[in-house]
Amino acid sequence: MSSAIDQSHTGTRIRTDAAVRILARVASSAMLGVFLLLLARALPVEEFGQFVLAYTLGVVTGLAVGFGAPIRVMRVSASGRDDRTAADLYVAHTIAVSTVFVVAGAGFVLCGIPLIVVAGVLFAFSDTVQNFAQNFLSGIHAHTAASGLVVVQRAVPLLAWGGLALSGHGLEASALALIFACTAVTALVVPAVFIGVRELRAAAGELRGPNSDTARYWALAMSGTLAQLQVSALAVAAPPLTVGYFAMATRVTGPLTLLSAALSTVAVPELARSIDDAATFDRIYRRYRNVVLAYCIVVVIAAWPAAWAIVQIVGAKYEPAQTLVFGMIIAAGISSLSQAISSKHIAAGRPGTVTTAIVLGGAVTLALLLLTGALDRLDAIWLAPVAGQLLVLAALLSDVHEGGRMTRLIRTHWEKALLTVTVVVLTLTAGVAFAGAREPQDAAQRAGVEVTSAASTSRSADGGAVKILVVGDSFTEGTTYGGKGSSNWTRIAQGRLSAVRLNACPVLLRVSGRGGAGYLTTGIRHTTFASEAQRLLTPDVSAIVLVGSGNDLSHPSKQYRAAVNDTIRAVRKARPELPVVIVGLSWIHDAPVAPEYLRANRLLADAAKRHGASFVDPIRSGWYAAPRDHSIVGADLRHPTDEGHAIIADRMTPVLEGLARRGSCE
Repeated sequence: MSSAIDQSHTGTRIRTDAAVRILARVASSAMLGVFLLLLARALPVEEFGQFVLAYTLGVVTGLAVGFGAPIRVMRVSASGRDDRTAADLYVAHTIAVSTVFVVAGAGFVLCGIPLIVVAGVLFAFSDTVQNFAQNFLSGIHAHTAASGLVVVQRAVPLLAWGGLALSGHGLEASALALIFACTAVTALVVPAVFIGVRELRAAAGELRGPNSDTARYWALAMSGTLAQLQVSALAVAAPPLTVGYFAMATRVTGPLTLLSAALSTVAVPELARSIDDAATFDRIYRRYRNVVLAYCIVVVIAAWPAAWAIVQIVGAKYEPAQTLVFGMIIAAGISSLSQAISSKHIAAGRPGTVTTAIVLGGAVTLALLLLTGALDRLDAIWLAPVAGQLLVLAALLSDVHEGGRMTRLIRTHWEKALLTVTVVVLTLTAGVAFAGAREPQDAAQRAGVEVTSAASTSRSADGGAVKILVVGDSFTEGTTYGGKGSSNWTRIAQGRLSAVRLNACPVLLRVSGRGGAGYLTTGIRHTTFASEAQRLLTPDVSAIVLVGSGNDLSHPSKQYRAAVNDTIRAVRKARPELPVVIVGLSWIHDAPVAPEYLRANRLLADAAKRHGASFVDPIRSGWYAAPRDHSIVGADLRHPTDEGHAIIADRMTPVLEGLARRGSCE
C-alpha cells in the first residue's frame, strides 16, 4: 500500500512539474518566436543573417567551453551528492563561459565589429548561461524556479521592444546588446542564490580538473554544435540571400523543439533518481515518450499551414523560403521525438549512444547543405535537415546495446516498428533528394525564355522577328496557384500576337520571370530586374517591359526609388533608343487597395516620366475591377490563378501589340 501511495505521489508531482514546464516553455517559445519574427521583419535580410550567424557561432563556443556541464547537472541525483555536485558544476561552468564571452565581446567592440554582431554574441552568451541555469534548477528539483526563469528570459527582450516602440524609438543594435547582457546576468545570479555563499566558496576552493565523465558529456555537448553550424555550412557555398532565408527558417522554427527539451529537464532528473528501479524507470520513460510522439505528429500535420503563416508574418521578402520553412518544421518535429529517446540514454549514464547518433545525422545534414548550396537549389535545401533528423532517430532506435536493464527498454516492439517507419521515410526522402538533384534546371532558370507558337515559328523561318524582352517576378513566371505552361499570361499573349500580322515578321516574347525578384530585391535565383535586363538585352531586342514588383515593398522608399532609376538608366545607357515600358504593381484582391501599393505605383510613374519611359498602372486602369464569378487570387492569398493570368493577358496584349508595330525585324 505504501509503495502504491508513493508511486501515486511521485506520478502526481512529475505531472505537475511537467505541466508547469510545458506551460512555461510554450509561453517562452511563443515570446521568442514573436521576437525573432519582429526582428526579421525590422532588419534587412543580410543584417538578420549576420545576427543569427554571430549567435550560432556564439552558441557553439558556449558548448565548447561548457565541458558538458548543462547535461551533467541534470543527473546529479544519481551521484548521491546533489547540492555539492551541482555547485561544483556551476562554479566551473560560470568561470569558463563568462571569461570567454566577456573577452570576445570586449574585443569585438574595440575592433569596430558591427554592433549587430556583438548583439548576436551576447544573445548566445545569455542563452548559454540560461540553459545551464534551467538544467541546474531542474537537477536539484527546483522545477518551478526553472520555469519562472525561462519565462523571464524570453519576456524581457519582448517587453523592452514594446517599451521602445511606445516611446517612439526603434530597436537599435546597441539596445539589443544591452537587453541580452541583462538577461545573461539574471541567468548567472539565480543559481548562485540557490547555492548560497558558503557552498560557492567551498566549490570555488575545491575546483577540480576534468575527468572521464567530463570527456563523455563534453563530447555529447559538442555534438550539438553540428546543428549550430548549419547556417555556417550553407554560407560556405550558397549566396547571402539564401543564407538569410535559411537563417530565418532555423530561428523561427527552433522553438518547436523546446517543448520536448522542457520535458526532458523534468524527465532526466526523475529517470536518474530511479536508475536502480527498472519498473519506475520504464514507467516514467514511456509516459514521456508517448507525449512527445503525439506532439511530433501534430507538428508534422500542421507543417504546411504553419509555414504559410510564418511567411505572411515576416513579409513578402521571405516568400521564396516557404518550402524551406515547411521542411524545417517537419525536422523540428522529428527532433523532438529524438530528444525523448535520448533522455533515456542520458539518464542511464550512456551519453555515447546519443553522441554517435547526433554526429552521424549532423554530419550528413552539413554535407547535404553544402551540396544544395553549391548547386544553388533553394527548393531542395529543406531535405537536408529532414534527412539528418531521420538519420538521428534511426540511429537511436537501432541501438544494439546488450546486457542490463537498458536492453529491454530500448528494444521494445513499439520502437522496432517506429524504426521501420523511420527507415522507410528516410529512404523516400533520399529518393526525392536524388531526383531533385538530377532534375535539370528549368529553362527559365537558365536563361530568358523565348515564348513561341507554331505560327510564329513558321513565319520566322524566312527571316527575323520582333523581339520584346519582358522582365518580371512570380506574376510573370507563374506559380503552383496559376500561370503555369499555356495558362501563363505571357504564353496567352504570345499566341494572340502570333495570330495577327503586326509587322513584316513575327513577334517573339523573350520572358524572364523570376520569383521573389524586383528592382531592389534579389529573387530566389539571385537576380534583380537590372541583372536580368543586362543579361538578356541583346542587340536584336526591339523593346523592354518591366513588370512589378511587390517584392520591393519591404524596402525604404529612398532605396526603392534609387534602384528603379538605376535600372532604367542602365537600359538607356545600353540602348538609348529602346522603347521602355514600366508596368506597375497589381492589386488582385477584393479588399481596398493597400496604401503601399499606391505609393509604389506613384514612385514607378515618376521614374518612368523622368527617363522618358511609358508607364502602365494596373490599379488605376481597373484591370481587375470587372465583376467575376470566381476569385482570381490563389490559395496563398498572394498570386493570381489561371483566371487572373487570363486577365493580365487581356490587358498586356494591346501594350505588346503597340511595341511590336514599332519594332524592327532582326
